[in-house]
Amino acid sequence: MSPIRTLDHFWELLETPRVTLVSGLCLAAAFALLYTPLSPLLTPAWVCVLLSGTPIFRSAYQALGKGRITSALLVSVAMIASLVLGEIFAAGEIAFIMALGELLEERTIARARRNLGELLALQPPQARRLTASGAEELVPPESLRPGDLLRVHPGERLPADGELCEGHAAIDQAPLTGESLPVDKAPGDPLFCGTLNTFGAFTFRVTSAGEGTQLHRLITLLREAENHPAPIQRLADRWAARLVPFAMLIALIGALGCLLLGYAPLEAIRRGVTVLVVFCPCALVLATPTAIVAAIGLAARHGLLIRSGAALEALGNVRDLAFDKTGTLTAGRLTLTDCIPATPSLTPNALLARAASLEAPSEHPLAKAILAAADTRNLPRTPIVNFQALPGRGLLATCEGLPYRCGSPRWFTEEAIPLPPTIAQALAQCQRAGKATLLLAEGETPRVCGLLALADTLRPEAPALLAALKQRGLRAHLLSGDSEPAVATLANALGLEHFQAACHPEDKVAYLANLRAQNRPVAMIGDGLNDAPALKSATIGIAMGVSATELTQSVADITLMQDRLDRLPYLLDLARVTTTTIHLNLAASLLINLIAVILSLVGLLTPVTGALVHNLGSLLVIFNAACLGTHHALRRTP
Repeated sequence: MSPIRTLDHFWELLETPRVTLVSGLCLAAAFALLYTPLSPLLTPAWVCVLLSGTPIFRSAYQALGKGRITSALLVSVAMIASLVLGEIFAAGEIAFIMALGELLEERTIARARRNLGELLALQPPQARRLTASGAEELVPPESLRPGDLLRVHPGERLPADGELCEGHAAIDQAPLTGESLPVDKAPGDPLFCGTLNTFGAFTFRVTSAGEGTQLHRLITLLREAENHPAPIQRLADRWAARLVPFAMLIALIGALGCLLLGYAPLEAIRRGVTVLVVFCPCALVLATPTAIVAAIGLAARHGLLIRSGAALEALGNVRDLAFDKTGTLTAGRLTLTDCIPATPSLTPNALLARAASLEAPSEHPLAKAILAAADTRNLPRTPIVNFQALPGRGLLATCEGLPYRCGSPRWFTEEAIPLPPTIAQALAQCQRAGKATLLLAEGETPRVCGLLALADTLRPEAPALLAALKQRGLRAHLLSGDSEPAVATLANALGLEHFQAACHPEDKVAYLANLRAQNRPVAMIGDGLNDAPALKSATIGIAMGVSATELTQSVADITLMQDRLDRLPYLLDLARVTTTTIHLNLAASLLINLIAVILSLVGLLTPVTGALVHNLGSLLVIFNAACLGTHHALRRTP
């Protein structure tokens, strides 16, 4: 190991919890020996100074080298002055409190490394390229060029962006657009790298490959957001830039004033040093991390995982919350919502039973939802024969001697199959609501039997949540990759005035950037891979814990571990109460310092007693943080 790496390892070792614990034990031993005949120079506090003080000296030196004044400078001056006067315990006490505050802060603001592997894994390792003779050859995606013809089988992901040129398909585009339903594709429709072919084999022509694909643009957005996080500067250092010169000036004026009043030089210096000791921002440093540690513990009890103290501070200033639709405000799974027979002689259950019998061999997501609805109602299935799947259209089958077809309204329009007026009216209503629809027809000359409609269902706690947000003066926004009718229907049902449909990842990022440009801090709540850039670009990113992907959770600042949207009001209240507690802690620490400075100047405190008195400020800050959960705003929220 090189000397530089060895030295870096040594500095890291000094800032570990174990070393801080040893330092604290030595300080406790020094306190026990404080009023014994043992020489002060033999105190165990020396160990505390060396272990906890050395990193502080180094930090002050590095900051001065960059032209910055930090709290470490004042602490270093106070420790050196205490050591010169032989007040070893005072120097050790200051070093330990600062080290403890630093340790708490580092443990609360540590962020996990971002992992883009989940996104990169969406691109398959090989592509089926068609040769001039029509044969398939397996090639790496990096070798693809615009104009290449590719073949994609069911269950395979697309290796490039392109345009469908032959066949029909149902494509799951959720990783890129967040759409809850697979999209039926016809010749000429666009296709995207990383999306999943759920049904039918097809051929498409490459339009973009490699870094030019939509998938790689998503990865680029995420990396840019990762490399440009919102800067959150430490409160202690912001205050230190003003406190350090002021404290030194007060100590110097106090020492000179004592000399002019006739005090002995040693006594004058002692009082000046005591001012430096009591002015050390130990309580100031602890004010933020202790409150945050307490808040993170409270949040964990309510199923809220907060990865960053800075996130909790920033959440207290949030004025807008943007929600993804699928998997966030909705359950993220299709449910049968309408089953409408064409004639009174056919009951809804009979229509559903016949549709489930026809769809039983199909692997299409809509078929699975119909089968689940039929199973819930314990409806019997009738055997079928001559099953034939038509990708992008529907299916043909024979049941009880009659030919049936079940599929998309577009297919029925292409085949010029007339719709009864009641079905046509119901179909128009369902399509305006953004629902997925299927028509069922029987006979050699097809006669429409009925309509089935499916949609993603709203989470039951969503309406109460949005009402609670409005009560707190917050604005809610809905951002979704779904169609305009589906998003508008949901927004109207929830009373949301601000929403945007057909959002790609970059659209969500741009929407949030516009809010932040208006000086409106915004939190983004989502669950899909396509939400990851938005979660990173928002002031605060909040991920659903159960339905969210691993990548989405890793980039989020906060995770709702049980997908409980009703925990959001508690989270917001907790953030605001924590911010208030931090401000109270800061004010209390400054007030205690002011009183201690006056007592030091009049000689009522020595460096040792000054260290003990100013340590009361640290204890007060810790106690105030421990009482965080008793706040009335947190007791009234679940």
